[in-house]
Amino acid sequence: MISREGHFNVQLTVANAFRLSEEALIVIGGRIKVRDRVAGRLVAETPWSLKSWGENIQVAVGGADGAASVSIRIDSKVPTTLIDWGQSADNMQRFGDWLTKTS
Repeated sequence: MISREGHFNVQLTVANAFRLSEEALIVIGGRIKVRDRVAGRLVAETPWSLKSWGENIQVAVGGADGAASVSIRIDSKVPTTLIDWGQSADNMQRFGDWLTKTS
């Protein structure tokens, strides 16, 4: 299984960090399955593509207003996946770029 984790500290309110995380998931092609603003949790998945069999994505948003933190974990949907041709790395980069574009 391919698994990738990232952590971003942004100078935003927690609510804005959550909103931008939602947007970033959509930008990378994610379908949001769970949206829990109170717990600061998002769960999404991406469909299969030519580079990947799809991914499960978990996002946790926390911290304090003005110093929000966002953690993301991207796992391949198929446990036997050994290579994803850089898809998870691309998605992590695009997520981070979107999240930090205004902070």
